[in-house]
Amino acid sequence: MKKIKQIIMKDLGWKLLSVFIAIALWFTVINIENPIENRNYITNLNFQNEDFIKEQGLVISNYDEIKNTTVTIKVRGERKALDRLSQYRNYIEANVDLKKIIPSLENNNLNSLYIEINLPNTVANNLEIMSKSPAFVPIKIEEIISIEKNIEPIINGNINDGYITSKPSISPEKITISGPRSIIETINSIKATVNIKNIKENLNITTNPIAYDKDGNVVNGVIFSENEVNISIGVNKIKRVPIKTNIQGNLSNGFIIDNIDYSPKYIDIIGTETEINNINEILLPITNINNKNSSFSIEYDIQNILPKGIKTKNKSQSKINVSVNIVPEIVKNIYIDNSKILVQGTTQNGLPPLFTIQDINISLKGSENDINNINENDIKGIIDISNLSEGTHILEIKFNIPNNVTIIGGNYNVEVKVPSSSIPSIELQNTTIKNTEGENNNNKEDKEKTDKIENSNDSEQNNNNEQNEVEQNINDLNNLEN
Repeated sequence: MKKIKQIIMKDLGWKLLSVFIAIALWFTVINIENPIENRNYITNLNFQNEDFIKEQGLVISNYDEIKNTTVTIKVRGERKALDRLSQYRNYIEANVDLKKIIPSLENNNLNSLYIEINLPNTVANNLEIMSKSPAFVPIKIEEIISIEKNIEPIINGNINDGYITSKPSISPEKITISGPRSIIETINSIKATVNIKNIKENLNITTNPIAYDKDGNVVNGVIFSENEVNISIGVNKIKRVPIKTNIQGNLSNGFIIDNIDYSPKYIDIIGTETEINNINEILLPITNINNKNSSFSIEYDIQNILPKGIKTKNKSQSKINVSVNIVPEIVKNIYIDNSKILVQGTTQNGLPPLFTIQDINISLKGSENDINNINENDIKGIIDISNLSEGTHILEIKFNIPNNVTIIGGNYNVEVKVPSSSIPSIELQNTTIKNTEGENNNNKEDKEKTDKIENSNDSEQNNNNEQNEVEQNINDLNNLEN
């Protein structure tokens, strides 16, 4: 035993120095081959127990701000261990446990939760987490509320000319929006937008609802009960058509219609292309004037008149008012000098026709306003001989009287004879101008108003010789033609 002790104690200093040098050499080799290092790793923040928040009727109101948070982790360890950790970097976790949230009215329900770092178990030994940035994450929680709002369809774009879109329908019409109270309370409207271009037929399209605040800005961070809505757009053809009145019946004797006024005179109608193409005018129901002797008005509901499926474009055109102005009829006799009866046009052979124009008395009837506006000096008669062929013709004398004024007894006619180009023209005398309706009209009242136009007996006696000469000329003319 003593001998062993002597052996151990012999040169003890040198022995201890050797051990120290060996240990130092070992550490030196280790540090050279596998040194201790610090290395940074980046990972995404992970939220745990999110269902717990929902079960409490709460929501993370700043979730959009923090959901993409990244955490930088500084790890210390041997190089080989760090290299192995790098191979499993996707398994490094930075977790926030939402169960640790404490709802409080203080600090506006703002919680600062500690971020826990978990390294993969296979490489966690001999590694030390030196730091992390950030170490905490601010989480604001709020009460979840829901509201229901109507969805407003918005149609952008143009359709083909001559077509119009009807008011779009949307399904569902209402939608429930859920989210943090502070966000939900900013929502002013829910809109669903559809873009169209050059459409000519009905359209059904699916789109997404979007929440907007009062300034028209999009509100994010809310949940809709429906992620998609359907919008139906009816497309109809539009056409402008005239309104036509339908006056029937006979007024009381001595009265006439001065004018018929109605408004509107045109309406814009909408319907399918097939239906619209078959409509060129809207005929009003019969307006009965039987035995009327005073003015009256009547109103029609245009929608009751339009064919089924056709509607007016504007509500202002839904009613049509017809006013019939009835006034007493008056008669005026007018003397027309033969100098005011003019010949118009040229015969086929260019020769002047054979006839004599006499002075005429005509009787006009109409409303007091129309009759009083007639200036006797302005009334002229026109005999149109355009393109008359050779032979005898009965032509109407047309007078420039107002449309609402009529001639009692009907038209005034004159007999005109176009000579052959081989026969010299002979001016006829005393050709009778006849009122044709006056000959056939047995109405005693009109006969009393009509001034008969005839040659006076005295004039005939004074011109017997001239008449005989004219008759002889006519006979000669007829013999030549035959």
